[in-house]
Amino acid sequence: MGDGGLAERAVVPSYMLHRLPDGVSLEQAAVFEPAAVALHALRRSGLRDGETVAVAGLGPIGLLVVRLAVRYGAGRVVACDPSARRRDLALRLGAAEALDAGGLPGGAADVAFEAVGTEGTLRDCLAATRRGGRVVLVGLGGTFALDAFALVNNEQSIIGSVGYRDVHPELIRLVAEEGLDLTPIVTSTVALDDVVRDGFEALLNAKEEIKVLVRP
Repeated sequence: MGDGGLAERAVVPSYMLHRLPDGVSLEQAAVFEPAAVALHALRRSGLRDGETVAVAGLGPIGLLVVRLAVRYGAGRVVACDPSARRRDLALRLGAAEALDAGGLPGGAADVAFEAVGTEGTLRDCLAATRRGGRVVLVGLGGTFALDAFALVNNEQSIIGSVGYRDVHPELIRLVAEEGLDLTPIVTSTVALDDVVRDGFEALLNAKEEIKVLVRP
């Protein structure tokens, strides 16, 4: 969380380092950070084999939740986002169905992942989740209002998930030993000199961009 992310070299504590096996590219490794957020959220959800998963918001983390939920035994994954390109990518990553914003089917999911950070999306996730189901908050939002009576009456759980904890070794193993490819979420790779125009501004203005990598 400090300075140096786009520098040639950076000094970090040794506990933050993970040795990459041969065959794991730097492009794959560069996606481990959002993948670690997704995997930690899946662990927090208590996902069980065969459960139905809903994912609201198909940015890098939402898309990686789709990919990893399939890998870890979800019976069916339904994804939701206003971007047609992101919906198409979710289908390529294993989603059974990809719907426009607000289109999640009511009461069908065992667990829903809110990966946007808005009150409306949280409500959509609660509505999409069955009685006794779980909603995992991955998106970063502010103060939300919700129907507490419905939450209690349906015995639903809201689970917070932030960052990651002890997940990088598993991601490295998945890529090195199982050949899991995390890079389909990367839409552009840009030079360091172009990072403002083709990186940050493109992500703000070009809705078709998903994940931009910088090659220093």
